[in-house]
Formats: sequence, structure tokens, C-alpha cells
Amino acid sequence: MTREAEGLAGFGKRPRKFSMQDINTSHGNAGPSSGTSSATFVPKSNDQYYEEAGGFNTFMHSYGLKTWSNADIHEGKILIESFRQQDRLDWEESKKTEASKKRGRSAIYD
Repeated sequence: MTREAEGLAGFGKRPRKFSMQDINTSHGNAGPSSGTSSATFVPKSNDQYYEEAGGFNTFMHSYGLKTWSNADIHEGKILIESFRQQDRLDWEESKKTEASKKRGRSAIYD
């Protein structure tokens, strides 16, 4: 395969749409120390979200955003901030669940 053909091998494929479920399950909600239970929430960096999506370009394209548009880049940052907020809410919920299990009660009644 020629060098030009190698560069175009993936051209034309639709980018995969990533959901909060994909992002939350890929590295856990504890941030960099994924898989461990942390006493404090450690938010992930923007680069970690981009990496999970396959890079900045893939992240942007998977949400239909253009990498050359400042407005779209801003929208991408807003998306990441909403993911970060959801990660924190999920982390807080998991802490409540852990605490209620230790007390022998369901988190529903807390």
C-alpha cells in the first residue's frame, strides 16, 4: 500500500459517537487513580477525555464539531465540563452507596 493510500485508509468512515456511559466505564470516575476508591474526587483533565475518545480530532468529530471553528472548540470544552460534572455526581453517588452498604442500608433511604 502506498504512503498516500495508507493515509486515506480510514477516510470516509463515520466517527464513533461516544456517550457518557462509554466515558464513565472506560476509566472509572475517580479520575487518574481509576479503579480505586478515593476519599476526594479527582477530576480528569481535558486531555484524558480526548484520549478516551481517540484524540482531540476524534472527540470533536464524534460530536459533529469542527476543529477549525473556535465556536465548536468552545462547545467541545463545554461538553467536557458537563462530563466532568457528571463524573463528580457519579462519584458522590458511589460514595453514598458505599457508606450505606457499610451501615447495612439501601442508598434509596438516605
